Amino acid sequence: MALTPEEKRRFLKALEEDEEFKMAVAGTIGLGEILEELKRLREDFEKWIKRKEGKPQIRGLSASRRPWGLSQRLSSAGTSGRS
Repeated sequence: MALTPEEKRRFLKALEEDEEFKMAVAGTIGLGEILEELKRLREDFEKWIKRKEGKPQIRGLSASRRPWGLSQRLSSAGTSGRS
């Protein structure tokens, strides 16, 4: 279904002038879900930054390649309370 140029003009004018219509269109196209997902991503990123700031950094070595990385993981796995 194609809109005529006049219908397109009226549609865009309604979006600009009618707040209720604008919100109905935004809900129909899923804008609310997109905004919620962006909010969750921002919150997760902020948590990641806070965790990252508290960890020591060694240039060139990821956590899994640091000399103490494997032994720390093995010792913490052994003390996790599993039998």
